[in-house]
Amino acid sequence: MDKIEGEIIAIVAGILKVNQSDLQLESSGDSIHQWDSLAHASIISAVEEYFDIKFDVMDIIQMRTIDDIINTVKKVS
Repeated sequence: MDKIEGEIIAIVAGILKVNQSDLQLESSGDSIHQWDSLAHASIISAVEEYFDIKFDVMDIIQMRTIDDIINTVKKVS
């Protein structure tokens, strides 16, 4: 696990109030019942703030899994 991956997993776990060990790269709103549209918006906002970046609307729409978020952060940073 690289640094960005670990940081994003920690952010997602904190917002969803789950253990980091319960999350995988494939985790999404389809696999975690706490991950609803409001939680998704909170995750995106927290990631933007943490990394001091701003996602494009199309990027936000395409981010479904933790892996999607990680890859988008790496692309934008």
